[in-house]
Amino acid sequence: MAALGCLAWSLSPSQAQQGGLFFPQTGAFGETNLFSLPTVHLATTIRTSQEARTWLKLHATTLVFTKDTSLGDLIKAIRSATKGKSVDDPPIPIYLDPLGLQMADKTVDSPIQWDVEGIPLAASLPLILKQVGLQFHVMPNGLLMISAVTSEDAPADPSALILDNLSMLRDEVATLRAEVFALRRGDTKTSTL
Repeated sequence: MAALGCLAWSLSPSQAQQGGLFFPQTGAFGETNLFSLPTVHLATTIRTSQEARTWLKLHATTLVFTKDTSLGDLIKAIRSATKGKSVDDPPIPIYLDPLGLQMADKTVDSPIQWDVEGIPLAASLPLILKQVGLQFHVMPNGLLMISAVTSEDAPADPSALILDNLSMLRDEVATLRAEVFALRRGDTKTSTL
């Protein structure tokens, strides 16, 4: 196992449920031990500090519109609500894709409604934009890009699909390792591969 020099998943079911990653570590007598590190699960992959800043502002900001509001006014309200008090804290940069508006057959004057209090923009903005056939992405440079929904099944962020696939593969590996462990113990009642 030391020859592999790569990450290893835990064989222990309790450790597999905790989701710990283990790194090979050579002991004092040349034996290989696995060194545990904590696992952090993110809903989205944040690649840069600008992207993290935008997501933090989306999670910290709430908006309420008690009547029909235009898409243009929504964007103005987001910029106003996310502007910090200092010059070093500008609002979230927003780009409204004109081709996306055309594909959705909408304009900046298209009405939206949102009369729910206390929901951060990170959760409410997808629902608001869905009313007019749009979605948003946070780019690595922190830009909030609003564009047309290309497919009903497509996730807003491709990294979400990768995380879902990784989670399914991880479950499969844990199941296979448990079956191999049971077979090595001589337990013949396990399911066959």
